[in-house]
Amino acid sequence: MDTLAKRIDDLANEINFNGSILISKNQEIILAKGYGYACFEHEIKNEANTVHRVASITKTFTAACILKLVEDGSISLNHTLDLYIPDFFKGDQITIHHILSNSSGIANFSLDMDFFDILNSESILNSLIDLVKDKSLQFKPGTKFNYSIAGYLVLQYIIEKVSGLTFEAYLKQNFFNKLGIFDTGLEEPNRVIKNKSNNYKIEDNKIMKADYIDMRIAGGGGGLYSNVYDIYRFNNSILSHEILSKESTDLMFEKHIKADEYNSYGYGMIIAEGIVENTFVKKYYHPGGGNGVRSMNTIYPNKNIQAILISNIEDREIFNKMYSETNKIINE
Repeated sequence: MDTLAKRIDDLANEINFNGSILISKNQEIILAKGYGYACFEHEIKNEANTVHRVASITKTFTAACILKLVEDGSISLNHTLDLYIPDFFKGDQITIHHILSNSSGIANFSLDMDFFDILNSESILNSLIDLVKDKSLQFKPGTKFNYSIAGYLVLQYIIEKVSGLTFEAYLKQNFFNKLGIFDTGLEEPNRVIKNKSNNYKIEDNKIMKADYIDMRIAGGGGGLYSNVYDIYRFNNSILSHEILSKESTDLMFEKHIKADEYNSYGYGMIIAEGIVENTFVKKYYHPGGGNGVRSMNTIYPNKNIQAILISNIEDREIFNKMYSETNKIINE
């Protein structure tokens, strides 16, 4: 086993990481492995190909769809939101660029609210957008960063309105079928998803079932399930310009708006660049989190390394330690 892979594998075993990990180096997978259990009730173990809820890693896929529509000439990054949702508050001031870069100022909604009426409405997506479309903007578009699941649901709406396809169908037609991605899709309550893990949380130092959430409320902002192999294939397609052009890839990884001293938001990816513990670090990444999931998709462009970590336990302490230590090992 590669030395880098062995150190990360040893770390995962040492801290009892639960989930799946893929590490690649120079376009070669050096570690792909499952840890702990996909189903604690029946003691079914996680494998490298176990399918997991991935939460906000979804945003990278959504951004890619928008960029594909731009390349096809169907939309423009400078188009304003009122072209697609005419009655959206100050939609004439919000561009697709603003929404992609989380700098639109669109209000958010709480994932802890009661969604019963929305989930039983004629259109869940339209009803979710109705929650925010009449609200005042949090700031002038383009002036600040504010992470927004609502904004990425708006992008999903634009994808579906312009293409005439559902978000999932658009992904399959334009990306998945061409890339051999067959274990990724939108999580729905009645869908049987082959090889999918159950979701858990830590409560009083015990592993418990995660609180139920209907992932249709997350959609293009966080509703996908996938596995580390599919995410790796998708990353590679972006990096090699297999479907999107170099210009689109550059836009995805460009620092469009500063989030904090270390991080900036691109299009569906965060760009981190700076000195960490006396070492220069550059990475493109996106985290995910929520009921029964912690996830991280990271590309280290200067080292030609990818690290994809997904846990089916909502355990910030273990997951953050796993990611932090993996980051250190890679950047030594």
